[in-house]
Amino acid sequence: MKLGFFIVFAFFITFNTLFASEFRDSLTNEEREWLHKHPIVKHTGNPDYLPYEAFDSYGNHSGMVADYLNLIEKKLNIKIQRVPSLSWSDAINRTKKEEVDMLSDYTNDEQFKKTHISTKSYIQSPVIVVKQKMDFQPFISNLSELNEEKIAIGKKYAFLEPIFQKYPNLNYIEVNTIEDVLKGVSLGEYSAALTTLNITTYAISKHGLRNLQIVGKSEFDMHLGFVVKKEYEYFATILDKTLDSITYEEHQKILNRWTKVELKNAIDYRYIILSILVIAFLLVLFFYRNYELKREIAKNTSSLSKLLKAFDENVIASKSDLDGNITYASKAFYKISGYQEKDILGQNRRIIKHPDNDKNLYENLWQTITSGKIWHGTIKNRKKNGGYYWADSVIEQDYDEEGNIVGYVSIAHNITANVELQEFSANLEEIVKRRTEELFALNSQQKAIFDSATIGIIMFQDRVMKQINNEACKMFGYSEEELIDNTTRVLCENDISYAKIVKQYEIVKTGEIATWKQKIVRKDKTVFMAKIHLKAKDPDDLSKGVVATIDDITLEQKALQDIKDAKKMAEDTTKAKSEFLANMSHEIRTPMNAIIGMSYLALGTDLDKQQRGYIQKIENASKNLLLIINDILDFSKIEAHSMTLEHKEFYLENFFENIMDIFVFKMQQKKLQLFFNIDKNTPSVLVGDSLRLSQILINLVGNAIKFTDKGDIIISVKVVQMVEDSIQLRFEVKDSGIGLSSEQIEKLFIPFHQADGSTTRTYGGTGLGLSICKSLVELMDGSIGVESELGKGSAFYFDVKLGFEENNRHAMDESRSKELLTPSNINIAKSIGGAIVLVVDDNHQNQEITKELLEKVGVKADIASNGAEALEKIKEREYDAVLMDCQMPVMDGYEATKILREDERFKEIPILAMTANSMQSDKEHCFFVGMNDVITKPVDIKNFYGVLLEWVKPKNPASKFEQKVQKYSHVELDKLEIEGMDIQKALLRVQGDDEILFNMLKRFSNSQKDTIQIAVKDLKTGNVEDATREIHTLKGLCGNLEAQYLYTKLQTLEHELKSSNQNIDLINFMILDIDEKLKKLITAINENLKIFEHSSKIEDEKHIENKFDIKEVEVELFELGELFKNLDSDALESAQKLVKKLTNHVSKDKLDYMLEATLNFDFEEAQRYLQEMYKELKNEES
Repeated sequence: MKLGFFIVFAFFITFNTLFASEFRDSLTNEEREWLHKHPIVKHTGNPDYLPYEAFDSYGNHSGMVADYLNLIEKKLNIKIQRVPSLSWSDAINRTKKEEVDMLSDYTNDEQFKKTHISTKSYIQSPVIVVKQKMDFQPFISNLSELNEEKIAIGKKYAFLEPIFQKYPNLNYIEVNTIEDVLKGVSLGEYSAALTTLNITTYAISKHGLRNLQIVGKSEFDMHLGFVVKKEYEYFATILDKTLDSITYEEHQKILNRWTKVELKNAIDYRYIILSILVIAFLLVLFFYRNYELKREIAKNTSSLSKLLKAFDENVIASKSDLDGNITYASKAFYKISGYQEKDILGQNRRIIKHPDNDKNLYENLWQTITSGKIWHGTIKNRKKNGGYYWADSVIEQDYDEEGNIVGYVSIAHNITANVELQEFSANLEEIVKRRTEELFALNSQQKAIFDSATIGIIMFQDRVMKQINNEACKMFGYSEEELIDNTTRVLCENDISYAKIVKQYEIVKTGEIATWKQKIVRKDKTVFMAKIHLKAKDPDDLSKGVVATIDDITLEQKALQDIKDAKKMAEDTTKAKSEFLANMSHEIRTPMNAIIGMSYLALGTDLDKQQRGYIQKIENASKNLLLIINDILDFSKIEAHSMTLEHKEFYLENFFENIMDIFVFKMQQKKLQLFFNIDKNTPSVLVGDSLRLSQILINLVGNAIKFTDKGDIIISVKVVQMVEDSIQLRFEVKDSGIGLSSEQIEKLFIPFHQADGSTTRTYGGTGLGLSICKSLVELMDGSIGVESELGKGSAFYFDVKLGFEENNRHAMDESRSKELLTPSNINIAKSIGGAIVLVVDDNHQNQEITKELLEKVGVKADIASNGAEALEKIKEREYDAVLMDCQMPVMDGYEATKILREDERFKEIPILAMTANSMQSDKEHCFFVGMNDVITKPVDIKNFYGVLLEWVKPKNPASKFEQKVQKYSHVELDKLEIEGMDIQKALLRVQGDDEILFNMLKRFSNSQKDTIQIAVKDLKTGNVEDATREIHTLKGLCGNLEAQYLYTKLQTLEHELKSSNQNIDLINFMILDIDEKLKKLITAINENLKIFEHSSKIEDEKHIENKFDIKEVEVELFELGELFKNLDSDALESAQKLVKKLTNHVSKDKLDYMLEATLNFDFEEAQRYLQEMYKELKNEES
């Protein structure tokens, strides 16, 4: 016995090894010849469908399908080339166009039936049930057990269709993705989920959903194979043979690599299968030994193996133990029954018992075989899918080596066709009659539903009414007979209305439902408004008819109009109130200005102490009254719910600079210091209502200054939460003033209340300021509060929700968050104006952009096109700094920098790298060769000027700087729509400078139209380095313009060109895509720039007319001085107009102080600053 076991075991091991190594030799001569002629076969598949398969950004193929293809390559000794696809639709299109030879087959799509051949399935995955982990979770073997539960399923998963048909009454909930399905079960949103085993185990592992478990399975499976074009018929046959040759261990190795399952209270089929294989092996050994002893046959093991294989594949055979539990089944049995080995082994034979069989049949069968006799008869067996097959069966006893009965053996052949033919012949008349009755009952049911519907339903063919329900007849006032076979023209107002319906047919051709509103004419010529829905029975053949549902929406339209009327009435009432408040404000403000002016004038005369006290009280009361009026107006708007918020982008640094400008004068008067503490993670560009936000901060900072006599005031900003494109910020204003008691805090935010009566008497105010702040904060989805200790100061804080652009999420530099320095061009010019800088760059467009940015702040720029040329220029002229590109022909920036640092004369000159390589390793290399700092491309202007301010120290500073007038400032570039670039972000990148962006667009369209062709030419000649440089430069320019798609694709292409293992197919594919998108972008830029041709000429003419006229300004200065002397409130408007004209000609500080004094009605102080500005203008003129 031991010897026999060893012989059989050795035979199986040797056979499997030879089969794996010599599989190709087992093919026919024709098949081997075909493989010899076709050493490379192209395949494509789904780019995003793990664990089955996916393509990454470099075209690498991964997943279970990829592993099987690798195994097939090894067995056949051929190359299966993986062709990346952009999407599943792209993969199907490539297959249709025969760009590939084979495709992963998930759908058994009918469109490939005529052109392609389907292989056997090689991946089967059962549909299973997933739930949250529970200690006592029973195993679900039948989906009907989920009857009362919410079941999550993936949207449009084809393998679920058989389940819908068998279990139509379950509570299915469609969810977009498998990730959302499983997360929903994990979070308790759904009770259970139906997915396949492979997809589920991969998704659970990937997303870490450890509280899920598999608690059951259905009787359904998903199958995966290949489709091969018909011209490759030999290859389809070879694939089937190859897939059959894959061993169980090879299947399991691939499966285990991509899936790992946790099963609750379920049977571990791997151990069952292993046990069955061991039992089957022992049975084969037993039968072999028994056969050798009793018959002395089968001396040749190979002949026996072939015979058994033929028997297994063609004979419906099975074995069971004495209790009827199945221990073996042939492949022919599995094929006809639809079961798989794991479904059937260990199950009782009752699993194939069909209810149509007579009970006496089974009793007779069992009595026969248990009595030691052979049973022979015809029996109807049940399939896995609920179907059946007829078998002519012979069942006899199975003996062990000692002759004991250990079970039963069944051998049968399929006679279903014969039986059904006999039944069909005998029952044809009855079948026809029953089917006719079923159709009649179904038609009657549909007619009842059709006629009882509460909306009108009409069925058309070629716009002729063929069927109409009772509600439609009632709605139109016609009888059914009057409308049948009539056209829809009878229901339309006129030919135009009739023609309108034709357009809707274009929609239904696509399979969609067309919906529109249209007036319909009744029989009595009255008209009503109807909502119509139209759907085709067959979108591919409209001649089969369309169905329309019609709903009378007259009452709905009337209700909607009533709502609009009521809304307009409310808006008119609110508008009248607002106009009244505005008029009242204007009427009060005018005399108040006069009172303030006269009070100021009176205080300048000789008054006794009592008179001066009266006049000062009048002046203070007047100013306070103006503040009260403004607060009441805001409060009224909030009460009337007419206060609205804007949602616009704003720079946080500019926002805080405005706050500083407002309070700088008061802070200086009280000798207080204002500090800022900004969270380094705060985005620099936010989206919200900056005006209302500043109103809140101005009120809180104003209060802090008012109630603080010495010490500091600190404004803090902290990031509370950041989600997608929304951010929650906490603002805090902390002072060292008089503080508040707990009793005072309780009524602090109540309208018209202050801390106590003494506060009003001492400091003034309406008691509305904090109430308005609270309302504004709540409008921004936030809250406001205060922490304070009496005598030690207060800290007012509020949270608001704002938006921000993810792509513009540049956090504020930690060093700048303290200072909030955003210098204007004038301030930059004061620091670095007069400097001489050498710009080293091989790209003409980059040269022009950099030179333009430098000249805007008074810096002179020389140009060099490579490192060697730069070395010559530096020797000829002394420079204050060098802006050095890193990648250039002839000599790159790294080499040039090394040479300069070796020369004692140039060791200290600032060398600033300009590079599109933003990796940390690239920056470290720049510092290693001796560069001082790095400016990354695409250029961020703030960062550009910030680096210049840090390193450039001009040896001959400019004494004076004039800002250039922007030639195109009148054109609103932000309203242009250039497909392929984000114009808003591009403007942010240049700080809203229209002229810079305009020149960048113009240079880009002129210089980059042939870049891809030049790169392709370089690649064809083997000059990869030059091609890479062209792509690198184009990438940086696209980044400057915020052409994000092109920037990302060029970045990937540059990486692939630098790779040592280049994918030529991927490179060619990317070049074609980039070239197409680049041409579209340049065309769009050229079309948009045409609007400047005419407008720029007009602007030039206006600019000549609007030149600064010193004589005219002197007159305006004199007139404003007279208004100051006469304490005329018109000085407010005149001062603001004059400030705009003088912005670039006198000191900004003097302008600010003069305007501040004017707004505070301190006309004497304003007059003093006006005289100083006049002197400065005269000096400039001379």
